[in-house]
Amino acid sequence: MMIQGLIITNRLKRKILNLILRRFSFYSLKSKVYIGKQSSFSGKVIIGFGTRINGKFCVTGSGMLRIGNYCAIGKDIHIVTTNHSYAYLNIQYALQLKINRTIFIDDRKKDVIIGNNVWVGNGVIILPGVEIGDGAVVGAGSVVTKNIPPYSIAGGNPARVIKYRYPEEIIQIISLLRWWDWPIEMIRKNKWLFEINLTSIHPNDLLQKLRKAGLL
Repeated sequence: MMIQGLIITNRLKRKILNLILRRFSFYSLKSKVYIGKQSSFSGKVIIGFGTRINGKFCVTGSGMLRIGNYCAIGKDIHIVTTNHSYAYLNIQYALQLKINRTIFIDDRKKDVIIGNNVWVGNGVIILPGVEIGDGAVVGAGSVVTKNIPPYSIAGGNPARVIKYRYPEEIIQIISLLRWWDWPIEMIRKNKWLFEINLTSIHPNDLLQKLRKAGLL
């Protein structure tokens, strides 16, 4: 059974959410999504079940933002989903509207995708077209200009992979589970899995435990 996140693709719903967020934080009882006060969204957004945005979170641009389940996102985050086009003489949107009654957008890069159970530190900037893989960690203050692989730890300006959270064989095994799509009852039933130190367990021991539990 798939769990349902918060889907805001309707302009009116997005406007109402932005008005609420000017003064209050927001929590959805259905999707268990928390969004900090003073956050704002400019385009279509899908936020996965159980994700928490723990402070001001600003999304600009006309592209879509998709965030997976159970993400931990810090404060003062800025995500850009479209850029100005610099192929034309003028690059300012306001002047373009006066001259052409339209704006020229660089649409080579657009939507931003943040995977499941991703940790994004405070003050991170994410630029158009970026995909952050499942289980990745993005260090505070990073500027993400390129894709971040699953289960990697990245940081800096521009953000680069520093290391991976687990050995490659462990990553291959846990990537099969997609546990973030499980109902909470199933997560609780298999709480032992969330108590294992995945940096030190041998891959064969982990496989044996998962097979014994019927998870693989």
